[in-house]
Amino acid sequence: GIVMISITQLLAGVLTGSAKANASQMVKENGQFAISTIEHSLRNAASVAVCSSDLQYSVVDKSIGVTVTTLYQYDLFSTPIRLRQTQTIDAGAPVTSFLTNADLNVDAFSCTAFPGSPGQPPVYKISLTLSKPSSLVEQSIVQQTFETTVSLRTY
Repeated sequence: GIVMISITQLLAGVLTGSAKANASQMVKENGQFAISTIEHSLRNAASVAVCSSDLQYSVVDKSIGVTVTTLYQYDLFSTPIRLRQTQTIDAGAPVTSFLTNADLNVDAFSCTAFPGSPGQPPVYKISLTLSKPSSLVEQSIVQQTFETTVSLRTY
């Protein structure tokens, strides 16, 4: 009896640790992908039309000979809340994609603008907090914040 209880507790501990490690890896991979995608679009932007503290920002990129407008915002209509990217190329039909997995929540997203000066580009600070809600196996929430600071190349 005692041996079986010990083995059961050991297996439960291994499963919990493994599930938490997998959740942590998922949060990290999604966060790194989302923040690097945003960083790339910002760095190459001709201008940033909107940079709000909590909801969205819009990037206009004319460096490739066409106008690409990219809007990043919370998708408040999905469960869980996800980060949505919508791109419109030369006033064509918008294309929407998600930068975060459906199993994750976007807990916070912010864009803070620091204006440039003559000879100095504007700088944008982006912060994104993702979490994976608790499941029966993990028994906790895995959460991580990703941040980057980007200077525009075209100023």
